[in-house]
Amino acid sequence: MVKISKNSIGNVTGNDNVVIQIIDSNGKEITDNLESILERISNNSINKINTLERKIDKLKKQNGKTQKKFKSQVNEISALKAELKEKREILKAKQEREAEILQNINGIDLREIDPSYAKAYEFFIQGNPVEALSLLDRAKLIQKQKKIERAQKEEIQAWQLRLTLLESSTDSKQDELDECYIILSKLEPSYSNLISAAKHFLKTNSHKKAQFYCDKALKNIKYAHELAFTLDQLGILQAERKRHRVAHSNFIEAIKIYEFLVHKSPNSYESHLAVAYSHLGHFYSIRARSKKAKKALDKAIEIQENLLQQDNDDSKYSLAMTLISAGDVQTDLNNMDEAQFAYNRALELMRDLNKKANGRYRPEIALINHNYAHALVQRTNDFDKALLLVNESITIRNSLKKLMPRLYSELLYTSQQLKKKILELKELPESKVKQFQMLVNFGHKFRSWFSF
Repeated sequence: MVKISKNSIGNVTGNDNVVIQIIDSNGKEITDNLESILERISNNSINKINTLERKIDKLKKQNGKTQKKFKSQVNEISALKAELKEKREILKAKQEREAEILQNINGIDLREIDPSYAKAYEFFIQGNPVEALSLLDRAKLIQKQKKIERAQKEEIQAWQLRLTLLESSTDSKQDELDECYIILSKLEPSYSNLISAAKHFLKTNSHKKAQFYCDKALKNIKYAHELAFTLDQLGILQAERKRHRVAHSNFIEAIKIYEFLVHKSPNSYESHLAVAYSHLGHFYSIRARSKKAKKALDKAIEIQENLLQQDNDDSKYSLAMTLISAGDVQTDLNNMDEAQFAYNRALELMRDLNKKANGRYRPEIALINHNYAHALVQRTNDFDKALLLVNESITIRNSLKKLMPRLYSELLYTSQQLKKKILELKELPESKVKQFQMLVNFGHKFRSWFSF
């Protein structure tokens, strides 16, 4: 059996080597070459073309015998030739569509599909389009389509519920979450589902998948706030890929759009503007532009402190995440009082959220603890507190590694290495501590990108 390739559909007619093979509703194998099937299906059209050709030939012969009817016959022949050309083009287009349908059912077992559809396909192949059409009643097809749409809607809702339950659980495995986001994006490729998948894969460091879903989300954007949000996520992605110029441009554009939207509707987009400023500040922080980072983060914190009066979890979460970046920047500026205040406030807010959410925010607590411990061991001699913090980070990441090994193996290792350096410092005489702090690389702090 030779399968029809899509790029050869326009040239399949008359090719005796192209064979169609199916199993009919009774389990019988039907095998025939494509030319024969297309001739049967297009029998009426072919007969009309043959009739026209015979008529043209007849007129040409008459025209050769008589000179009196020359002009009228020439005009009639021209009109018939134009009609013949049109019918041939229609037939060709029709046969190309039919060949594509045959390609799609080539090798199929009709017993595995709906009986009425199976019978219609059989009539179609046998060259009985009227009987095939009678089985494909419009009202029945619409009714079936509504059932399919209902079933698909129920399937989408089921996957959404599964995703919600997995995300609220502390024992969810990464591949299960990946699967939910991928399937939901296929079942309903809306902007919301696509950008949610992009956020998820960005958070799990699957940058190629994050880029794929960001690109698809961009094609489904309808509103300015969607564009701003997507640009902000692309900024994070490009920053992680070290495409710093593009990342910076994306963050700035996102902020401009949000500022415009806040000006039009102050109570609607302030939280998103704060997040965009927080990301810009964090970007400057990892680029070692501490003064610019502080300026952007101060703007974010000012907005988030005002929003905190609403006493909702999103406001607490976003402020806590911004405070991590603020602590990192103040550490870089050697302002340790301000840095410790930021870390302590972030921990307080996140522990409160975690208590209410039954452990959902453990990854964020581990992040704060690690960065806080890193700051203490780098800039102070408070090694006991640093050790307590990093130990909690290790405990959390060790438990998360069992569920998401791809994401947490490296995070756990980095925290373990930081602990090793702290223990080495504790054993050193005080006179050598400062020199050790200046020479030793304590590993990197962790990124604190976030979004709603």
